[in-house]
Amino acid sequence: PGIYKFWAACSTSPDCRTETVFEIVPKQTITIASDIDPATICQGGSIELSANTTGVEVFPITWSANQTGLFTYPDLSPLILNNETNHQVAIFTPAPAVTGTVIITAQTNDPTGPCLSVSNTFNIQVNGTPTANAGSYTQICAGTSLPLSGTITNAPGGGIWSTSGTGTFSSNTDLNAT
Repeated sequence: PGIYKFWAACSTSPDCRTETVFEIVPKQTITIASDIDPATICQGGSIELSANTTGVEVFPITWSANQTGLFTYPDLSPLILNNETNHQVAIFTPAPAVTGTVIITAQTNDPTGPCLSVSNTFNIQVNGTPTANAGSYTQICAGTSLPLSGTITNAPGGGIWSTSGTGTFSSNTDLNAT
């Protein structure tokens, strides 16, 4: 980057030359970082993202996502202007039904001059809300055992059987315990 002068000579005479000035401007860059690593949230959660930029005329930054959701901008963002896109820090909250991978894009302003705006993407994994089902109400005689058949969804670590009474389980981590 910098300003450079060049001359075009039309002959060997020093009076016969033309000066031109070239300015080399730095290209914009943008990266996205998260306050959560890895960038995994539960359904209904949110994630704070920050855009780290270099170059000139990078603002406004435009935030977008490939899934439905809401971008909000914290009051402590380094750049608070009237336009919703002028924020280096954004909080993204996916819509309630969204699960799976959400691709966030942050794009810089299209500056004047020869350089174009740049963008970068950041993937967020949205896990479904964990649910557990212990089965339906069942009566048994005291001193007998009951085969259980619980189900758990969206809980990679599984679940644990517990009781409000004095009974015990053959295994408190086996969904088909007795």
